[in-house]
Amino acid sequence: MCTKTKYNVMKKLYTNYLNVVLSLICLSGTANLVGQTYINPLPIPYRIHSDSIELRVDTLYHNFNPNGTDTLNTLVKTFAFNHKDSTSNTFLGPSIVWEYGVNTHTNVKNNLPQVITVHWHGAHVPALADGNPHEPVKSDSTWSIDFPILDKPATMWYHPHVHGHSYEQTEMGMAGLIYVEDLTDSLYVKLPHTYGIDDFPIIIQERHFKKVNGVTVIDTSGSNGNVTLINGVMLPYFHVPAQMVRFRVLNGSGKFAYYLGLGNNLKQAEPFILVATDAGFTAAPFPMDSVLMGAGVRTEWVLDLNNREGDTLYLMNYARSIPDNTIGSANLHGSAATTFMMIVVDAPSPNPIVSIPSIFPPLEIPDTNLTSRRRTKTFYGNLNPGNSTPFTIDHKNFDMTYINDTVLLGATEIWTIHNRTNLSHPFHMHDIGFYILDIWDSISGGYIDMPDEFKGPKDNVLVRPGWKLRFITQFLDWGTPIASMNAYMYHCHILPHEDNGMMGQFVVWDGISSVDARKKGPEMVLFPNPVEDALFMKGTMNEPSRILFYDITGRFLKIQPLPPIDGIIDLDIQGLNAGMILVAWQTSEGTTVRKILIK
Repeated sequence: MCTKTKYNVMKKLYTNYLNVVLSLICLSGTANLVGQTYINPLPIPYRIHSDSIELRVDTLYHNFNPNGTDTLNTLVKTFAFNHKDSTSNTFLGPSIVWEYGVNTHTNVKNNLPQVITVHWHGAHVPALADGNPHEPVKSDSTWSIDFPILDKPATMWYHPHVHGHSYEQTEMGMAGLIYVEDLTDSLYVKLPHTYGIDDFPIIIQERHFKKVNGVTVIDTSGSNGNVTLINGVMLPYFHVPAQMVRFRVLNGSGKFAYYLGLGNNLKQAEPFILVATDAGFTAAPFPMDSVLMGAGVRTEWVLDLNNREGDTLYLMNYARSIPDNTIGSANLHGSAATTFMMIVVDAPSPNPIVSIPSIFPPLEIPDTNLTSRRRTKTFYGNLNPGNSTPFTIDHKNFDMTYINDTVLLGATEIWTIHNRTNLSHPFHMHDIGFYILDIWDSISGGYIDMPDEFKGPKDNVLVRPGWKLRFITQFLDWGTPIASMNAYMYHCHILPHEDNGMMGQFVVWDGISSVDARKKGPEMVLFPNPVEDALFMKGTMNEPSRILFYDITGRFLKIQPLPPIDGIIDLDIQGLNAGMILVAWQTSEGTTVRKILIK
């Protein structure tokens, strides 16, 4: 099949399949799709709109099936976020509103008996406020941060990012949505925007529950999910008005991809309009009948429900349409067809929005002629039974002290993400959003026709096996000295992969301070300088340390582990080009930096 049309043909087959399924359901006279009964009202998390936010995370207990008759109609231990002294959320957290251009102050109090972080997924914030593994919040302590909101309107989310424990803590319930709003944006009043009335958060997650000593618990070991939750409950229903309605959909699963669509009790799929991707509005409003979403991805939909009062719709997932070798597909733990939620259409609300613009403002895609650097990140490994850590980026497992990439502040760069594994991986990048340029399918030998859900600003993209996906981005703010504590992450958003080391980190260098030496390191003498062949270092350190080499632009070159030393030791400069080089001695006491000239 021609690769230019392969994706569209797949979507057409999906639609035909969905229509056949719905026809059979209709002819059988089944009241609810695939025989399910929807018994739990959909919780809508409360909303915080303030420039001063007081979050706390607690151990609580939650009922995932409060109106059910099975074993999940019980209280299960969870972690949850709440604002100030509230405990009304017993799973997930409140929806936080950020306003573009406003300075915000946030305190996060950790009431858990373990270290946490809170990562603002998708947010363009200073590295020390990113909430990645470098910003741990110890038990019974508070993390305080301040920063201006520089993101344009988008749907983001927050979740833990403790290295090795992201999956565990997210599975326990630590997550919530962020609404970034700009009241002056031309689309603000033209799209549904009244929270809980015509603008709804939809957080989809898989969970595996098990019994331990007769008590139901969330299984955080990595077992495949056996229950689908929407906003923290199974088998939900909710009521929407007969007008334009907006869904902000988050795939909050730790592993699963979903192929989402809408269905009804007639003989066809229900259309919706895609209006935004991860980092903001799409190039245009795109009519769709389905969308493929990897773990961590967000999309925003507008449903035209004018004159539909009394109708019933269903949020549906079709694993048979998810590409093979993608977790959640029919060949990797997915079911053939699943209905996640029932949607009942009621009377319209006062002053409803009954139409949306047909033209959106143009995207602010950087000019490729401004590209200052190109990078390639390659995924390696294969899914093998019994192999718990099969995947890496560029053959390297994550190291908290290792800077994989140094980016110059103000740079425009093109990155290529090459998936050489046999599994689809959702690639997420902190700090910045990006625009996808093209996708080369090296398996079939042709370019992929760009799906509509890629035609908007992204920070998370599902990269299928054999793909070489190129995106362009800019690093315009938050420059720092070169130090791992100033790093942002990029990683696979299948959280067990991230926890097992499928992650790297980069620093946005301010171009002034070569290496962060706020914590002064031991005395170091390098000689000779200039040097041609052999470089020596004199110093004392009674424990292992390491030398990192950078060029004068701050680009990382190589690393040399050092044993405990007391005196003179050789440094390996083989493979380094002539010119000025930065030599950083990184120890537990601090970092010492010197310049040398290689002839």
